[in-house]
Amino acid sequence: DLSADLIECGGLAEMLEAAGKGEGRSKDAPSGMPFRGTIRARLNQFTFDKYAWMPLHADISFHKDDMDIAVTRAALCGISFPGTIHITPKEISLDFQPHAENRELKPVLACLFGKEQNATGTFDLKAGITGRGPKEKLHDSLRGDVEYLARKGRIFGRPALLNIFSF
Repeated sequence: DLSADLIECGGLAEMLEAAGKGEGRSKDAPSGMPFRGTIRARLNQFTFDKYAWMPLHADISFHKDDMDIAVTRAALCGISFPGTIHITPKEISLDFQPHAENRELKPVLACLFGKEQNATGTFDLKAGITGRGPKEKLHDSLRGDVEYLARKGRIFGRPALLNIFSF
C-alpha cells in the first residue's frame, strides 16, 4: 500500500518505458519490469502537467513486460474520472468513464481552463473515452461519447465555449 499527500507525475512515463526496455540494467539482468506485484495507491493529490486529481486511488499492477492501472477513485476539477490504463513498452491503451452530477459550471471551467470563466449554472456529464497507441500518438487515437446536460445558467463572452456546448 502507498499513501501520499502529493505525487507529481513528471517523468513517470519515461521511467516506466525505460524499465520495460531494460535500460539502466546490466546485460545479464532479466528483461522486462524490474519488479512484479501490485501497489494500492491512495493519493490525496496526483498532478500531471497542469492538472490535479484530488484524490486519486488506483491499483497499479506490474507484470513482466507491461503494467495495468485501475483507477478506482479520482476527481479532476470535481469530475469523477474512473478507468483503466494498460502500458507496454510500445503503446498505451486507456478507457475512462468521466461523470459528474449536478456540478456548478463556473468552478469546473475555471479549473479545466486555468482561469475564471464567465459562466453560471449546473451540469451533468456522462462520458466514455478510449484510446490506444504509442505514447507520442495516443492523443490522436482518443475517441468516445459524451452526454452533457446544462441547467439554469449562461455562458457569457466565450464563443468557443458556446460552440462546444451548443451542439
